[in-house]
Amino acid sequence: MSDKGLNSFIHKDSKTSSGRESYIAKLFKKSSWFFDLKGAIKEEEAGYNALDTASVSLGVAQNKEEVRAANAPASTELKKESPSTKPNDNSDSFAQAKKVLQVDQPIIPKSTEHTKIKLDKDFDEYLSSISTDWASSEIPGIEFFDKKVDVLFLGLDSIEEDYIPEITPVSLRESSHDLLGKMIMAMGLKEGDFVRAPLIKIGEPYENAIRFIQFFKPKVVISLGATATNIILKEKLKLSNVHGQLSAQSIEINGETLQFSICPLFHPELLEINPNMKRTAWIDMQKVMTFINDN
Repeated sequence: MSDKGLNSFIHKDSKTSSGRESYIAKLFKKSSWFFDLKGAIKEEEAGYNALDTASVSLGVAQNKEEVRAANAPASTELKKESPSTKPNDNSDSFAQAKKVLQVDQPIIPKSTEHTKIKLDKDFDEYLSSISTDWASSEIPGIEFFDKKVDVLFLGLDSIEEDYIPEITPVSLRESSHDLLGKMIMAMGLKEGDFVRAPLIKIGEPYENAIRFIQFFKPKVVISLGATATNIILKEKLKLSNVHGQLSAQSIEINGETLQFSICPLFHPELLEINPNMKRTAWIDMQKVMTFINDN
């Protein structure tokens, strides 16, 4: 991955030929998220305006084994950095953070009580109930999906009734075009290992999130930001108190029991605004990868 990936983009008009803002352009205004559809969406239909503020480059682990090697236990305390290696405002915070060693204890999620839920539609029926244009077969990267994923990233963006996109707003594609995409690549996750899904605030947001969990069966759900965290954990929590903490979940959906863990993470928008927090976010991401590799 090139460290100058974002700078190579040409900023284009965010309007479609009809003058209506494209869904991608609308998302850019909120969070600079980009589906790397690899040709499925014409360049002229996507807006690049919000990429003006995105300028982060990450060191990328080539696979999960490299991430695991980076997390190899060496001490029960975080390694102290010398003044020469301490990140500064002009450094790549994630690249610096990757030098931090983790504790030599397995990541054990907090346990939670068993929950039962009954859903009246399968996944495709649910998608089409929101938009007739939505279908699991239309999800970018769905060809890489094999019954389950390691990580579901929940809540980078929100879908509300005032604007329902024409394309299915879920992706299993790798992307170096936004911060979350770079974070995913830094974790060593490949296409088919992860899925990105928005918060859908049409109807009951919690049930909507559970539908994605039921379909993709992740080992870990990473809730991005306070809103996604509060919805998926069903309680109001201060993100600064719970980020990086895994909590075990057991949910019975229509008789099928799913077990997974939830790990709150600071929203990429916040990391863009406060680059010094990227080091903390990377440590949280390492915890997730350690847990995945151990389970």
